[in-house]
Amino acid sequence: MKPVHHRGRRARAGHDQYWTAEATNLLVTVLSRLEERDRTSFVFVVARHRLTGEIIEDAFELWKAPRRIRRFLQKHPRDQYDLFWSPGAFSKPKRIRSAALSSPFGWCRVSDWRQCRPRPSIVWSIGDGYEAIWLWRKFETPGRVEAISRALAKRFGGDIGSTYPVSLLRIPHTINHDDEKRAPVEVVWFDDLLQRRPKVRSPKASPARQEKPLADPFTCGRYIVAKNYRERVSPQCYDLMLHRRERRDDALNA
Repeated sequence: MKPVHHRGRRARAGHDQYWTAEATNLLVTVLSRLEERDRTSFVFVVARHRLTGEIIEDAFELWKAPRRIRRFLQKHPRDQYDLFWSPGAFSKPKRIRSAALSSPFGWCRVSDWRQCRPRPSIVWSIGDGYEAIWLWRKFETPGRVEAISRALAKRFGGDIGSTYPVSLLRIPHTINHDDEKRAPVEVVWFDDLLQRRPKVRSPKASPARQEKPLADPFTCGRYIVAKNYRERVSPQCYDLMLHRRERRDDALNA
């Protein structure tokens, strides 16, 4: 009796291992930038069942990321789950704003990443748009990271809600089941060269402009009246206001 070869099953298993390895490698490449000697950092991955909506969230220390991310993706296959990750790191296994740590990159969801300046480091499509991340040379506080990411989102028509320290991004090499066509989440741009943090001007409250009170021609002299109206009249009219006598020719030409 000839042995039965399950070619389809083997091919599927190989394909699953491929996308799992690719997704793990990309996330580890980014998250490895969060490593610092004197702090304990927790990172998060999230799975949402495409039919039931059940949400499963896993938190683990940063140094365990290569092993834990791969295991999580293997346990939650992309054809059954929408898969997400948090680009921010936290001081405890709780994805809350008060536990957010400093970070060397910003992120946001945009409609057209090609217009972004500076250009993002990594971009992946999500069906109805793109998600982008900028890798910086230096760490910034959570508030500063959010402010810069928010400014980038506003400038290039992005989603401000995707810039929060606790926000989630889709994991590349997975599937967006929220899209009607079940769009694949594919990397469209990759450049891991570290860049300078973009300068974002903080809006300063401009002092209220005080309007000068209009001069009363019946109580003020002509020089005070002329001075107050200097910017509102033509040079010819201003000269006439300084004259002691009115001349018809000048008055008609003013």
